[in-house]
Amino acid sequence: MEGAKLRRKPRWPVWVPRLWIAIVALFVLWQSMTYRGLSALAAEWQFNEFGFYHPALTFLVLVLVLSSPLLLLRLWRQRKRKRAAQDEPVEPLSGLRRAIGLTSRLLRTLIGGALAAVLAASLIAAYTLFLPRDNGPPHHISANDELLVPPLGPAEVRGRILYDSTAVFNEDFHIGRSDTRFAPLIGENGNRAALRYFVELPSELLPDRHDLISVHRGILREGGLPGELINLYRYAGFNIAPQYYVLYASGSSMRRSYLITALELVVLAVFIGLVAGVYGYRRRRLRRLDIGREDSAA
Repeated sequence: MEGAKLRRKPRWPVWVPRLWIAIVALFVLWQSMTYRGLSALAAEWQFNEFGFYHPALTFLVLVLVLSSPLLLLRLWRQRKRKRAAQDEPVEPLSGLRRAIGLTSRLLRTLIGGALAAVLAASLIAAYTLFLPRDNGPPHHISANDELLVPPLGPAEVRGRILYDSTAVFNEDFHIGRSDTRFAPLIGENGNRAALRYFVELPSELLPDRHDLISVHRGILREGGLPGELINLYRYAGFNIAPQYYVLYASGSSMRRSYLITALELVVLAVFIGLVAGVYGYRRRRLRRLDIGREDSAA
């Protein structure tokens, strides 16, 4: 009868924490992609303290921190039920069954974490499909033109690169390290009032040719400059136009940071899945031991 009563309990309390964790994961992912809120603060703190930024680890830590109130509430409720049940008779196998229950809860938490990482990786990878394509003839653009919306995709932009204002964006992944250089591109009139174009530069050193007007070819997209570098330019006294554009060297370099982050999240999900496999094996062993004791008692 007790088992029948347990089965009649509503299932929604079980799904509330899972739904909350899913919402938190999407919220943290949105902040990471748009570089704002807690994600931006965490990234800037890492840059100030260590000189690099761990995207996937930052995502996981923020999800755990924002989900901690529910976990603490669950622990509080468990302790409250334990104190209420201290005067009740204890079953001979209650200790074993509590271990099974604890292992099952940990297993569900690990599975939820792995699914959250896979979901985040899938969304990031899907986002790259909406970036400008790298095929087709290039559009000819001058940095002097005050076009409201320049054509995106393959482009040849004419202007002067401010090499002395080059910024380096360092991302430290668990599977590698990525260093990307960006510099402002201005027109022939040398107007720096509002930076509207940026160019991805090669990693090797460039010649000191600041006064030359040249044509630079790549893939133009709206936005795309890492939020850390936007703040860096603003701290340096530059004004970035509300609608700015980045000329990437290639389509692969434009997508590289997103795909590496997605791959790192997949690796993180695999690691969590391996840990979940260990707990799943432990739960099976405990259940077999429980069944064996029940058979011997019968």
